[in-house]
Amino acid sequence: MVTQKVFEYLRARRPILALVPDGVCRQVIDETRAGASIYPADIPGIKQAILNFYARWRRNELAVPPWDRLSYYSRRQLTNQLASRLNSIISLDK
Repeated sequence: MVTQKVFEYLRARRPILALVPDGVCRQVIDETRAGASIYPADIPGIKQAILNFYARWRRNELAVPPWDRLSYYSRRQLTNQLASRLNSIISLDK
């Protein structure tokens, strides 16, 4: 289970600084290259991520994550995946 908030952040198409443990949220951020996922207790890692974001922003290199990576997690795509799975479950019951 993953909070809906991460998908809202993805739709914003802005770099995400996610302070998260291992899990789906970290996986989504890493797979989409939508930002940095740092362990909450990793203070030096958080500092470095912020400095990296700032440096990239100063160089005008703060890239938007590629849409092909983000579109996999769009509401439409996720709804289609859910509908497909539900249809396969229903067809098994017949």
